[in-house]
Amino acid sequence: KWDMVKKCEDNGILPKNIIAMQGPFSKELNKAMIKQLNIKYMITKKSGASGGEKEKIEAGLECDIEILSLNRPEIVYPNKYETVEKLLEKLNI
Repeated sequence: KWDMVKKCEDNGILPKNIIAMQGPFSKELNKAMIKQLNIKYMITKKSGASGGEKEKIEAGLECDIEILSLNRPEIVYPNKYETVEKLLEKLNI
């Protein structure tokens, strides 16, 4: 999202130092960007398989760069049920 680019700029990160593309990308494309742009550090969020996390991490490791991975905040739901049966039981159905 563009608001994240704005936050980077607001914190002194110049646009020339921001890569804002929508992935996920293959390990090969990640490696190519790392090498082409002479990247030394990668900041990424834990995005799982749908976000290409594995490919980013593997590319970073193979290119021997520093990887900083941000955790997603944990959401605590007040009403959480492991099965439909337990939910129906709670609803007295």
